Amino acid sequence: MENLQSRIKQTRLDKGLSQAELADMTGVSQPTVANWETGSHIPRPAVLERIGSVLDVSAAWLLSGGYADRFSPAQVYLKSPLKHLPVYNAVSPERDPRNFPVAEYVPFVILADTAFGIKTDSDDALRTQIEIFDGEETGDQKYGRLIAEITLYN
Repeated sequence: MENLQSRIKQTRLDKGLSQAELADMTGVSQPTVANWETGSHIPRPAVLERIGSVLDVSAAWLLSGGYADRFSPAQVYLKSPLKHLPVYNAVSPERDPRNFPVAEYVPFVILADTAFGIKTDSDDALRTQIEIFDGEETGDQKYGRLIAEITLYN
């Protein structure tokens, strides 16, 4: 559905509503609904909210065709827990840094409970490089999948 009028019409049809029923449920006349669906009129913001409520979609989705607010990547991110991941100093490749004391913690949004970071060697005293792993070891991935690289400026 490429535009506002097609999203209103198709979602109304998907819900099994007539133009008259949508009009009644949103407090407007049937010709007003017809005008929305032909694109000759655009619903006012308050009415757009009512349309969204009746059709069980967000006003933002009706306008943009993007994700419904509750499923947008931003909302998923904001509802995900902020965790303080343990960060370990890099050690020789044959040793697991998780067997050593935690050097510090960094805030990070991730669902994996096993995630952690490793400080990598840097010649720059003003920057600290940290690699974040999901900690779910599989096959040749000793620390799990590398999911982020962070640069902290001191």
